[in-house]
Amino acid sequence: MRLSIILFIIILFTSLNGSIFDRVIRKATKEKKLILLEIYSEYCPHTKHMRIKVLRKGDILKYIHKYYIYYRFNIDRDDKDILPKSLYTERTPTYYFLSSDGKELLEEIIGEMKREDFKYFLIETYKDWLEEQKKRK
Repeated sequence: MRLSIILFIIILFTSLNGSIFDRVIRKATKEKKLILLEIYSEYCPHTKHMRIKVLRKGDILKYIHKYYIYYRFNIDRDDKDILPKSLYTERTPTYYFLSSDGKELLEEIIGEMKREDFKYFLIETYKDWLEEQKKRK
């Protein structure tokens, strides 16, 4: 329920100006967070598994909100022109870990996985990105 409210706020916020994905990028850049893009289908059992068994778990959800701007793209309903062509896929679920500006693909996960494994990707992708940012300064 809480995740649904947060997602509604993100969708409402991002639809006010520019394309939704452009707003996600601006928000991520402003807040110095990475982007976690989920490509999903309402009919995919693997997507449902990830939503119930992985993404709704407290520590995963807290980590996402602290270090990522999370955006879900529904291949069954959303306009595919919202996303850059390089990110559009019909394989669900697919999770793209992107840099704040949306230009760099840091990690890609296709399909369902165990909670601990997904958490590992969340944490390590952010840590690696942060280290890279420190080196660039």
